[in-house]
Amino acid sequence: MPLPIPYPETDNYDHHREGYGVREINDKMRQETADEQKYQFPDMEFKGSGGYGMAVSLGDGKIGKYTYQPHEVENALRVKEMNLPCVAEIYDVQKIQEDQHGLWMIIMEEIEHLSEEDSHYISDLRFADQPRDTPLGIEYAELIECLQANRLNFTEAHGWNVGRNAKGRLVIFDLG
Repeated sequence: MPLPIPYPETDNYDHHREGYGVREINDKMRQETADEQKYQFPDMEFKGSGGYGMAVSLGDGKIGKYTYQPHEVENALRVKEMNLPCVAEIYDVQKIQEDQHGLWMIIMEEIEHLSEEDSHYISDLRFADQPRDTPLGIEYAELIECLQANRLNFTEAHGWNVGRNAKGRLVIFDLG
């Protein structure tokens, strides 16, 4: 298991959405890459995973997201230069493995996840014509307006991919 951190569910990982998250990263990462990552970030801790990647805490208020999706890397590079208030701040985008798969780490500010109730509420707003007259609904509408004004069409702007940055602002942190 070449992941740079222990993760017991890597084998037979069955994500509820399409994609394989941790297992895909594990399958694509070479041992030498994992060793380099352990050396570069000795205190990293597993934070979570999704359909196409996994996130680790790097300490110092930073998150590293491993991804093999070129469109997510392109979005991260684009957003990094824009410094938008509606997107988690991107500090760096590193290609960590050169091969047929390509593997990157997107380093961004750590975001506080919403409560389960608020995550459901945001997700419901995406698909229903519900009133957005609550403070959270208004914030979410502003986030979507910011993304649209900057021609960013992130299909992942649902309740589990938005949270609060250190300033308390609602931001999206999944750039897929």
